[in-house]
Amino acid sequence: MAPSKMANPKLKNGNTAWRNSVIQAITASSRRTHGPPFVQSHRTLSPFKQPDLNWYFETANTSPENRKQVLEMIEHAPDSARRLFKLSTEDGKIVWWWQRLALIARNA
Repeated sequence: MAPSKMANPKLKNGNTAWRNSVIQAITASSRRTHGPPFVQSHRTLSPFKQPDLNWYFETANTSPENRKQVLEMIEHAPDSARRLFKLSTEDGKIVWWWQRLALIARNA
């Protein structure tokens, strides 16, 4: 399912809506992937700070309608999402952290 088609994960179902939206996106993505299975040989997760949401919007050329939806989701984000992404405001800028994945795999 394309991200623009995903259900809006507002507080209607609390934390479950957030989790389900992510699961839907991952499931839809994996359905499009065909081919041989891979064997993982290395993986590393490292925290990565995004220091300014508006800079990210500009860099990604995010449409005004998507910016509005993201800001609404952040405004209504459950505490569990705020902790997971370390959502905060620094010097008037919305900042967050995400886990950067480095994955090395080879064909089975």
